[in-house]
Amino acid sequence: MDFKTKRLRVEELDAEVEQLQRKAEDLLKQVETVRHAIRENRRERVTCTPLHSLPDDVLKLILEAAYEHDLGAPCPETRALEITHVSRRLRQFSLSLPRLWRCIHVEQSKPLLEQALLRSATLPLYVSCIGKDLSETANQSDKDVPLQHAPWAPRYLRQLEYALQQAPRIEYLMLDTTIVAFFEGALNCIRRRTFPLLKTLEVHFVPTTLALNPTAVFHLPSCPALGTLCVSAVPIVFKNPSFARLEKVDINCLDVYASELHDLAAAAPTLDSLYLDEVHIIADTDHTIRFPTLNYLAVGNIHNIPSVQLDRFDIPALESLYVFSSTEPERPGALDSGGPRPFTAVHTLSFRDVETPAATPHASDLLRYAPNATVLELLQTSKATSLLDQLAAADPPPLPALEMLVVTGLEKEKHEILLRVVQHRIKHEIPLKEMQLGADILHCVDGELQKALEEHVTITTASDDDE
Repeated sequence: MDFKTKRLRVEELDAEVEQLQRKAEDLLKQVETVRHAIRENRRERVTCTPLHSLPDDVLKLILEAAYEHDLGAPCPETRALEITHVSRRLRQFSLSLPRLWRCIHVEQSKPLLEQALLRSATLPLYVSCIGKDLSETANQSDKDVPLQHAPWAPRYLRQLEYALQQAPRIEYLMLDTTIVAFFEGALNCIRRRTFPLLKTLEVHFVPTTLALNPTAVFHLPSCPALGTLCVSAVPIVFKNPSFARLEKVDINCLDVYASELHDLAAAAPTLDSLYLDEVHIIADTDHTIRFPTLNYLAVGNIHNIPSVQLDRFDIPALESLYVFSSTEPERPGALDSGGPRPFTAVHTLSFRDVETPAATPHASDLLRYAPNATVLELLQTSKATSLLDQLAAADPPPLPALEMLVVTGLEKEKHEILLRVVQHRIKHEIPLKEMQLGADILHCVDGELQKALEEHVTITTASDDDE
């Protein structure tokens, strides 16, 4: 092939290359056009969803409301962090809302903890410290381990100390653990601080063996705004100036002296609610325990409830009395007063999982604590038929002002007692106005029995909360 022919061949190949390059460019433009159409389609599809079509102010209210109801979640990551993974808009939006970041979980990583404190701006904080290993490889059954065998514990304590540097901003503080050494270390972190905004303090220590109960008394830090106090198995000093605004107290798994409850009543002049679960009141004084402002009292899982325990209380303003998970013991004898100390202002008397054997001489005392009650709730009381027996047979019937009876968990073979209660009260001209029955009863009650009941009283379904 001569030189001229080769040159012509090269020119032909160059032309073919140029033509192919133009085609490749055209194809790339078409590919980019298709990709752009796909992106636009995806964007339009996302923005057309109900969530993304919401205005910013409505979305803000939804996110803040959802997050506020998840404050106590024992989770290494906060809800706010999960929101940032949904979409670009939600990420940008959540990062701009300080309220979503004010719940501080001490168990999360240090970078996340720092970011939450930073993004919460100057808002009041909710601090939660769950003293156990929350990793996926954690052995949750091994709770009572020494601190040196819990590699997560020192890190949690350091991060708790770091979070408590914001003590002037903390509005809610919760500590929950089963490990003694960690618990004592956390209390040391807390008691050294002052909490001017703290409204709710929860301190829970639930060991798996009684031998691990802490012996040191917990002296609460200065928290003048405290409104709610919840303690489990933690001895505390009840005579405390920080209780001046206290409205609600929950005490669990603790021996309490009667004199200490006197101190609580004196230190908390506005106390409205008292909840005692597995609390043994030790009689170190013969004086009654007077709570002049208390409206709600709940007692349960207590060895000498209701005898002795309730008889020690003088609560003139009490409106609701709730007894749960208790077994009436053999009472050693009537008090000097001749029987229970009645709470004449109580209008709602509630019992849950309460066993009152009919053979007990003072089984009827449970009803005599609230002689003027208008609402009686017997919740999940499959064994507490003695209370219904009293309503169906006692002459005169107890609770003469009773208007509503709420019953859930009653065994099927005992349903007929409900009709006897209704008929007995009609006979004595103090009829019931309404009877609320759990779905478990209504689903299996005999048709004729239900018809007979409805002839004399309004039958409604008890709410889920009641059941």
